[in-house]
Amino acid sequence: MALARPPSMATAERPRLSLAALAGKLLPGAGSRLVCSYDGVTLQAALATRNGGSITLSATASTQAADLAQAVAELRRACTTGGTQPVVACLATPQVVTVCLDLGVDPAKPRPAREMTELVRWDMESEVATAAANWTVTDLLALRGDLQRDCIADLHAEAAQEGLQGNGTIARRAAEIAVERGLVTREAATAAGRALSRLVTTEEDLICAWAPQPAGRSGGTAAWLCAAIGRNARDEWQAAFADARLRLEWLYPAAGTATLPLLRAQSGTTREVLVEMQGATVSVLVASGGRIRALQSASARGGDGAAVAAELCEKVIDPRTGRVAVAGPAAWAEAVRSGLSSPVEVVAVSADPLPGLAAHALGLAGRDLLARLPATDPPPPPWRRPDALRWAAVALTLLALAGVETSIRLKIHANQQRLAQLDREFDEMLQRNQETQKQIDAVNQKKRELATLEKQVDETQMQIGLIQDVLMVREKMIPSLVTALQRAVNDDVFLLSISETETNSSIFELRGWGLTDTAVHLFTSRLAQSVARLGLNIGPREDLRRGRDRLDVDGYLFSVRLMRTQVAAPPPPKPPSPTPPRRRKT
Repeated sequence: MALARPPSMATAERPRLSLAALAGKLLPGAGSRLVCSYDGVTLQAALATRNGGSITLSATASTQAADLAQAVAELRRACTTGGTQPVVACLATPQVVTVCLDLGVDPAKPRPAREMTELVRWDMESEVATAAANWTVTDLLALRGDLQRDCIADLHAEAAQEGLQGNGTIARRAAEIAVERGLVTREAATAAGRALSRLVTTEEDLICAWAPQPAGRSGGTAAWLCAAIGRNARDEWQAAFADARLRLEWLYPAAGTATLPLLRAQSGTTREVLVEMQGATVSVLVASGGRIRALQSASARGGDGAAVAAELCEKVIDPRTGRVAVAGPAAWAEAVRSGLSSPVEVVAVSADPLPGLAAHALGLAGRDLLARLPATDPPPPPWRRPDALRWAAVALTLLALAGVETSIRLKIHANQQRLAQLDREFDEMLQRNQETQKQIDAVNQKKRELATLEKQVDETQMQIGLIQDVLMVREKMIPSLVTALQRAVNDDVFLLSISETETNSSIFELRGWGLTDTAVHLFTSRLAQSVARLGLNIGPREDLRRGRDRLDVDGYLFSVRLMRTQVAAPPPPKPPSPTPPRRRKT
């Protein structure tokens, strides 16, 4: 029997109106989140933007920087696209441990938040300790890519032969053996040790969250999806994001984020087993009707986790199971299939946790599909703050001042009404004066434009006269020059080109070819006699050298310039026509 949806106070994420939440909605990029995922070594992120009922993810950026603040700052710069900078972020990390607990609390009638916190913390302390024991130095070295997973089992076996006890102690000795053999560097082992100290929670102060599931249990219990993280770990992440000018809104468990799109797509009573691997932990979730019914986690035992995942699946597979969805590559799904004895369909799905995380953070997935933790403590109610009385006195004082100010403002308003009437009359007179002044300015502008046009007409007429005089001179000179060239040219000289240069004092430049230099000299002397009547003389030959003409005949190439002997002064400009005197207005 399906239970009704519980009220919002059944979880630790009770919605509240705060200035931070209001600012997050009003700031640019309020419809976007920087969704981040951490696997113990690599921090990856993408900018998720909600467009109605869909989500757009930017390109994924990742970093393995040891300093969390530096890593978050790098991802923020990498995910800033189109000028839109993220201001709110959420993070999925294996430090948030999640389990499905059977609690004697009816989701329709939840207990107060303080009682629920104590009840959940009682069970989560042991779960957090168990999850912390799953992480080893060798697992982190494998995640960093410094150590092959095939070598982990042999290193652990060699370390166990020395009589060591405890998985963590054996793993540390195995890492030392790997350093001694040169399989990994000392710096890599040290970095893995620092990452391990961040992942292992040893404190007792846990922050818990819970989300009710509609699956009922026998004996009056109900399924609750619970999550917990150490306060120091949460504060460390919150400070890292704050240093990068980001407000960390929610902390999510790593388990369940990659397969969250499958939960959203489920319908009816379809039963599926979802397999995920987060770092050194393998998680198996049983889902039906779009909700999580059970969740189990175990250590990958230094391998790739396929055998562990198969063992966990065997415990939860029953005749109602439709398929097993493995979040990972097809090879890992095939390894899980080979370890199962039940004939059930095994499919590989995407192991990227960012799409599911973005859908839940932006409100496109059911809020109770995952148990998430607020990144900051909720503020206390106003009446419990130590400065409440002081602010109450300040408020009363402000109210009294407001009353006095209101009476003064009423008197001022009456005076302003009388002044407003006078202002309107003054504005009307001022407007009439301004209109009159505009008309006077327009008349003066027209007068200036008329004088400018008259001046332009006079200048144009003068230029037309100059052009006409020049054309008359050229009309007489060009035919005379052609006639002079015809008289000067003999049978042994050919003109190749004639051009008008107008550089220095020369006006024409002649280029030609002569059979002999004597023919060239004869041509220039005849030309000098012919152009003398035109007021021109021949300048020195700039070029006289042997060369061939267009018919490839050997001879002399030459160039001659015709230069002015006198320059005629341009005709004087015509005086402008006198402007008749203007009549005075009477």
